[in-house]
This record gives sequence, C-alpha cells and structure tokens, in this order.
Amino acid sequence: MVNVSQKIWLFWTEEWQAQVIVDSVQHVTIKLSHINMQYEAYVTAVYAKCSGAERQELWDLIGQVALNVHVPWIVGGDFIVILKHEEKLGGLPVHHTETAEFAHFIHLVEGRILEDCIFKRLDIVLGNQDFVDLFPSAEVVHPIRHGSDHAPLHVVCDSQTEVVVKPFKFLNFWNPHPKFMEVVENNWWLDFAANPFNELQAKMKKVKQALAVWSRETYGNIFQQISTMKDLIKVSELQFELNPSSLNREALHKAQADFNRYLCLEEEYWKQKTGMRWFKDEDRNTKFFHNYVKGRRRKLAVHTIQNSQGDWLNTNAEIGQEVVLSINTGSDKRQHQDEDLTTLPSDEEVNNAVFGLNGDTGGPDGFSGHFFQTCWGIIGRDVTNMVRAFFCSQELPRCITHTNLVLIPKKENINTFADLRPISLSSFANKIIFRVLHERIVPLLPAIISTTQTSFVKGRSIVANALLAQEIIKDINKRNKLHNVVVKLDMGKTYDRVS
Repeated sequence: MVNVSQKIWLFWTEEWQAQVIVDSVQHVTIKLSHINMQYEAYVTAVYAKCSGAERQELWDLIGQVALNVHVPWIVGGDFIVILKHEEKLGGLPVHHTETAEFAHFIHLVEGRILEDCIFKRLDIVLGNQDFVDLFPSAEVVHPIRHGSDHAPLHVVCDSQTEVVVKPFKFLNFWNPHPKFMEVVENNWWLDFAANPFNELQAKMKKVKQALAVWSRETYGNIFQQISTMKDLIKVSELQFELNPSSLNREALHKAQADFNRYLCLEEEYWKQKTGMRWFKDEDRNTKFFHNYVKGRRRKLAVHTIQNSQGDWLNTNAEIGQEVVLSINTGSDKRQHQDEDLTTLPSDEEVNNAVFGLNGDTGGPDGFSGHFFQTCWGIIGRDVTNMVRAFFCSQELPRCITHTNLVLIPKKENINTFADLRPISLSSFANKIIFRVLHERIVPLLPAIISTTQTSFVKGRSIVANALLAQEIIKDINKRNKLHNVVVKLDMGKTYDRVS
C-alpha cells in the first residue's frame, strides 16, 4: 500500500488483513486483523514535514485517531523533531520549542561522528499501553544504514524470551485473612530434631507448600476472578432490571462486594510488587502500579551483553555464566575477640532485630519480613535458636546463605558488565543474623575506622573529600615555589563488587 503522497509504503504478510483508517500526506493509519487468531492492532506510519505549521496538522490528525483507538497501537516513522537534546549530535544547540512540540504530541497520544556532521534521532517508534500488554518483550532494533541517511527501524514483537518458573512469594494480603495464622501454626510444628538451621528450613518449606495450596483454594487467580466477576455483575444487573426482586438485589450486591474485595487484593498485589512506600491511599492505583512494574522489568531486562573478550551473549545461560566470572566475589573477613560481639543474643535483641528490618524485603525463599513479623508468636523461638546457633560458631548452611544476584543498570544503554551494578538479595533469616551483628558493631566503628575515612560511615559524608581535593587543586600553585604533583588513584568501585 502507498499513501496519497507516494512517500509512505506499507507491506504485510498474507495472514493479515488490512483496513485503511486514515490516509494523509504525512501519515497513514491502518487496522490489521489476523486471519487465524483474534488479533487486532492499529499501525500508523509517519513521514512528517519540515515546517512546524505543517506538522501541526499531523499532530491533530493522529490525535483524532487516538480518541477512537482501544486496541494495541504502534506509531513509527520520521517525525523530524526530537524529544531530548541528547538525541542530537553536532550542529546548533537544540531549541526548547523543538522538544516541547514533540513532547506535547506524545502526551496527547499516550496520555502519558565527525564534527561537521549532524546526527538527530528523528526516526522513532511509539506504542500505547495495549500494545505493551500484548507484546511485553517488544523491542526496537536499528539495522545498519544502507542507501539512506535514515536508519531502518525493526520492531521485534516476540523476542522469544525463555520460560522462567516463578518461585514462591509471600503475599502481604494473606495476613488479614482469619485462616492465615491457623494455616501457619498447623504446619509449623514438625516431629523431628536437627540443628536449628535445618529445623527452621524444614518448617519454612512445609509452611511454604501449605500456604501455596491454601492461597489457590482461598483466592485462586485474582486476575481471572476479577474478569469473571465483571461478567457476573453484568448478568446480575440484567436480571435485576428484568425482575427487581429482593433476591436479585441481594445477588447483585454480593457480586459487587466480591468484585470490590478482589480489586483491593489486586491493588495490594501490585503495591507489593512495586515496593513503593511514598504514595497515599486515595484512589485506586492498580493501573499505575502495574505499569510501574512493567516499566521496571523492561528497564532491568538484559537481552544481549558483551563479555570481556568482546563476544556478544544472547541467552540467559551464557549471561549467567559470564556474570559469575566477571564479578569479584572476594570478601574481607575480620574476627573480633570482644566479648560484646560474641555473647549469645537475648530474646529481646533478636526481636528488636526482626522488627527493625524493613518488612517489604524478601529473598530467594520467597518469605518477606511481613511473614516473620506477623507470625513472630509462632516462629519466634525457632528463629532465636537459629541466631544463637550462629553465635555458637555453627556453620551456616546454604539454605541460609543462599542469595539472588541482581544486576542493576547504571545507565540506559547496556553494553558490557561494567554498565551493571551487582547486588545480592539474601533471605530474611540471614538478614536477622547480620542485623544483630550490625547493632553490636555500630558503637565500635568510630574507634576502629580512621577519621580520614569519610564515606560509608554513619555521620560522615564523602563530600568532605571532594571539598578537600577542590581546595588542594585551587591552591596548588601557592603552597610551594617548586613544582607540585597531584596523583589521582582510580580504585575499584565499591558498588561493583559483591562480598
């Protein structure tokens, strides 16, 4: 298909049927329907004019299309303008009107190497939320330019991501249920004896299995339940309109109450997934939480990365092996002989450590701090025995020390492992032990660490070193008649190591 200006060409395969929605000089919008599967999507191809006045007509036409689109929609092409000044290299500085024009258009649609060369990111692909929901792993690939000064845009909708089995995760909305504590208490006790570490691990494993079964029987799939209850409310409303009896009114109110209950569960689920604590409980924020989690997943996803030999890795297995090789996991172990550090902790000390930790944090076993804090009356004695076993020099088993290694991007575009910051997520039981150690070591640190160490110590600031260096550089010519030299030692970055 060719648009009216003969400058936009669209092609599609035989399994798709196309219907032209809008055909104009600067853009063409078509509706694609899959013949075999019930897929529908809007596609808008853009080739904008250089004049700002002529582009305004383009923005208005696409804005009108946006009002009537309720299916996955993707918009791409040559927009002429850019969104950020970082998207241009060379030439005159970017004027605010250039970016404001395009930013206003995006808000309207979504509701949300030589010195004498000039490079601008004019070719862009945009997608609405329905498109992202249908293709969560979609990405844009920029092939090499050939015969044009514009780079082709290849949208890969299905990147064939590997199937990952989701592990158990404790959900906070289980706590208020009247049967929750009963399930934990009935499955916590085991008729066998072992060291405190293995006892705690066996009991948590049994409770984990029981909670998973209980959750499926009590709540089911909350997302499917919400979809089913929407249909049930429609049927109940129709029956009440046809026969407004007290029985039908009661059935309608019950359906609405169940629907609202599951909406609250869905909101709590996404609230826990985001890990955000700064919002206020006013209107329902489910969609906001959902989109926030999806955006964070896309940002943290690593599809391809370059190893130290310059080879590109594409599979999760290859990337995982290279992570282990590229990260220095060495640790500096120090033994303190002070009696205050080696004394067995009291019940109160362990209790303060548990409730002093953030309840939202979890680990590889799936149990968050909320589980420990809520069920402390049941599990407290076993957890305290585990902590005391550590202070009796018993070796920590892998079930306690096991951690998840997470790579946090330092910048938007990731090429090598140097662009990632590794952190380890340990189990909450492990955090309890080190919280007790932390509280005992904190009073000793000022006497152990030199006053010249200004960073990573509570009450001190790394800014002091920066100010000192600034003064030295400023006064370097005033301190001595002879020549002075300042040596900058670039040590290994602290947060690029995992201990």
